[in-house]
Amino acid sequence: MKNKIFSILATFILPIALFIFSPYWGAYFSDKKQLSYELLGKRGLTNLGSIESAWPGIKILYEDQDVSTGSFLTLAITNTGKVPIKREDFDSPIIARVVDSVPVLSYKITYSNPANLDIALSKVKEGISIAPMLLNPGDRFVVEIFSKAPLEIVDVTSRIVGIPNLSQTVPEPRTGFYVGLSSLAFTQNSSNLPFNNIPFWIVFALANILLIGTLLNLWFVILQPSKIAKITLSCFTTVIYALSIGAYTLCISYFVEILDLNKWLGLTILLSSITLSGYGATMLRRNYFPELKN
Repeated sequence: MKNKIFSILATFILPIALFIFSPYWGAYFSDKKQLSYELLGKRGLTNLGSIESAWPGIKILYEDQDVSTGSFLTLAITNTGKVPIKREDFDSPIIARVVDSVPVLSYKITYSNPANLDIALSKVKEGISIAPMLLNPGDRFVVEIFSKAPLEIVDVTSRIVGIPNLSQTVPEPRTGFYVGLSSLAFTQNSSNLPFNNIPFWIVFALANILLIGTLLNLWFVILQPSKIAKITLSCFTTVIYALSIGAYTLCISYFVEILDLNKWLGLTILLSSITLSGYGATMLRRNYFPELKN
């Protein structure tokens, strides 16, 4: 009876518990509302310092103003939450506040996703104002600001229902592999992709294989008499588990963002797959690893 209960727990309850209590669960199944901004970079209009002494008469003008020290600043705004931000959610426009001493000369939208975002910009005393608009999860646009001298953004603010303040995204320098999602149409229409594409079914199969490996390793850990062996196998099991959760996370994203499935339908499919993986691990344990039998 005891072995039967353990077998049921190991087959059905443990795999699902491993997934539900993973750190990715809350991030992908919560209705978080968030708007973020990111400073993508600054660049000078030109570098005249080296030739001004030899050619002091050279000037660069914009609307009759000397902009020899002109500068471009690029700012991105993104809905990084899980729910849409509606036009009526805004109590005030988005304001990109700049240093008072530097006048803004011009501005424009250089990128938006989707392309039909209704973006209205205007110059105000504080800096640049962006009118309220509908921003679905993942919507993003980039504003380029031209100023007479190098510009600094003090902060980006707005009054939005459910969002206490805008979050600033600070990119961290990283090296290694980049993993992301793309639709089949995007893949076929892109001629110079800087990455290799892995079909969804391979990621899905890999996630289940890694989970089976995690469960088998857990049984090995339990039966190890040596503490050193337990610690070593536990570390290895943790790595496999993290990889499996990462693969399952990509599967969830694919269901929701690419296939546009209801997130709970995607969850049902995923939990069914996880349960089958647990059953598969149990069958492997019984038929090929007799030393793991209780």
